[in-house]
Amino acid sequence: MADPGEACDDGNDVDGDGCSANCKNVNGNPASALQCPGQPVHLWADGDVVEGKGSTDSTKLIGAKNTFNTVAQNCLFAGPGNDLRGNDHVYDLVAHGAGDLLVSFTNLTYDARATTWTTCDPALESAYDQCAGDQTASGAPFELPIVSLTDGQHYTVVVDGATEAGDYTVQFLFAAP
Repeated sequence: MADPGEACDDGNDVDGDGCSANCKNVNGNPASALQCPGQPVHLWADGDVVEGKGSTDSTKLIGAKNTFNTVAQNCLFAGPGNDLRGNDHVYDLVAHGAGDLLVSFTNLTYDARATTWTTCDPALESAYDQCAGDQTASGAPFELPIVSLTDGQHYTVVVDGATEAGDYTVQFLFAAP
């Protein structure tokens, strides 16, 4: 469990395994990112910024698969063949206070998409909350719409792709109302 002020805590001082040595960044592709509840990310106070480098590439996120692939996720895309068939990287955000969450993605090496969920259940479409993505296949940066957080609640962020996989940098920003 993460202590106050820590973004994560995996019990060691190894960088790149999903939690940095100083427990402030969520770099890496741990097994927890393969499925629910997801790779833990703790947000504690107004102005908290947690960054991480991740991947949906199955050579880096070993065992990566397409778990989240529902009609709800396709909010950006119309027509057949535009479903999210790429591998998923799942994050479990824990809010330690009420506020707003802004999630942004940069340094993309593929045509990425991301969604937020109020419950980590790919079969429960009513748990879907927001989505955003780079619709140009250029790897352009993008942000998810702002999500209102409730103290103590878990939220799921899923990084996906139409049919592609690759690397990215993610930033989670917590702002008090």
